[in-house]
Amino acid sequence: MEQGKLSWRVKIGYGVGHLAPSTPYNLLLIYFVLFLTIAGVAPATAGLIGAIAVLWDAIINPFIGSLSDNYVTEKGRRLPWMKLSLIPMAILVYLMFAPFTFPSAGLQIVYYLLVGCLAWTTYSTFVVPYYAMAAELTENYSERNNLRLTAMIGGYFCVLLALSGPAYIIEAAAVGDGMEWLNRTSWGNIGIVFGIFALITGIVTLLMLSGSEKEAIKTALEAKKEEIKLNFVNEWVACLKIKTFRRVLLWTAVYVLGLSPLTTVFVFLLTFNAHMSAGEQGTFWIIYNLAIIAALPIITWFANKFGKKPAMIGAFLPMTIISLYYYFAGVNNIVDAYIFGILWGIVVGVYYTFYVAKAYDCVEISEFLTGTRQEGSMVALTLFVMKIAMAIGIFATGWVLGLTGYDAEALEQTESAVHGILALAALAPAIFTGISVIILFFYPVSKKKFELLCAAVEKKRAGEEYSTEGFEDIL
Repeated sequence: MEQGKLSWRVKIGYGVGHLAPSTPYNLLLIYFVLFLTIAGVAPATAGLIGAIAVLWDAIINPFIGSLSDNYVTEKGRRLPWMKLSLIPMAILVYLMFAPFTFPSAGLQIVYYLLVGCLAWTTYSTFVVPYYAMAAELTENYSERNNLRLTAMIGGYFCVLLALSGPAYIIEAAAVGDGMEWLNRTSWGNIGIVFGIFALITGIVTLLMLSGSEKEAIKTALEAKKEEIKLNFVNEWVACLKIKTFRRVLLWTAVYVLGLSPLTTVFVFLLTFNAHMSAGEQGTFWIIYNLAIIAALPIITWFANKFGKKPAMIGAFLPMTIISLYYYFAGVNNIVDAYIFGILWGIVVGVYYTFYVAKAYDCVEISEFLTGTRQEGSMVALTLFVMKIAMAIGIFATGWVLGLTGYDAEALEQTESAVHGILALAALAPAIFTGISVIILFFYPVSKKKFELLCAAVEKKRAGEEYSTEGFEDIL
């Protein structure tokens, strides 16, 4: 398994590649619903807009994955899609938060719904090929985990900027009236700053990864000569026939059903439960992200040595208990916010590091069983399920906020609204994370089994005799 070792240029370039799409992703998940309520949209409607936009993204993900699997030129297979999406993605980051006024509430809703859907579209047109590229660059178990590590380190530097930056920009515009979050001009500045950031980091990524697709292009062009006709449904069905892949999808759906409410209301939790100012939140996000960046190399080392499954269970199971504790005890001050937030942040970082890597495991299973590799389709179907679960979670979050009496213009929320925020941030994640741990126990792919599979795939490619002994259950 020494083959597939990657240069540091490719690893670093791949890590930088997570910066550009992480910008709209984190702004959409953390701030978009909050901004909509500030812009005058009712909480339930804001949640519905966010849910529809994510649902739209879920629908288009499998199409983008299949197209990136089958579209190939001598200039690239995945990189052309990333290049195509970059400028529109940067523009839409601004349009999400532009301080526009609208002649009617209906027109405002249509605008934000359209912008949200387009922002998610450009995000996925970049990120699906980007994720799929990792499975093409190497078949080495540890190197794939290392690629995910560099991607997440890059991603979390972006999270640091995308979460602390808005808080500092808004704090800078404060006039001492306690209403700094309502300053629409500051939100427009946020859009400009992060739109430019997404564009610059995306360009750097394309330059650093240039030429890294040579082998993938060669293989894909050979397949193209056979005039394989693209059939979306057949490709997706072929992926779904793999039992191990279906387990990956089930686990993803369950975990994200709990994660989505947490990410949507986290700023609400810091503001109304822990009573943190915008400046304090900016500092919190810096420490939060640095803690995750420090933890991820340790977790990845553990996963490389013992496997992804024990690494994930070891993170998820204790956090289920801790989250239940904070639901009953409350996140009532800045100390609670740091402990609860950083611990959850590390666990979420573990999920984002390895959830795509689990789809990568199934690429070799597909090749062994069918003779075809479907990196893009498998990544896209994983994202499809994740976004469906995310849409449900966002809609439920907006609905619960409205039901409990949340008022975006109030400096202090009612007791029922504060408790509703806590339930969304602590109870829902605890329940669904606990269920996801049970599913993980039955996930059959270990590091040893994966390496046996890859050895059999190599022999099958070479026309040699091979055996399925030791990994029959993952087929």
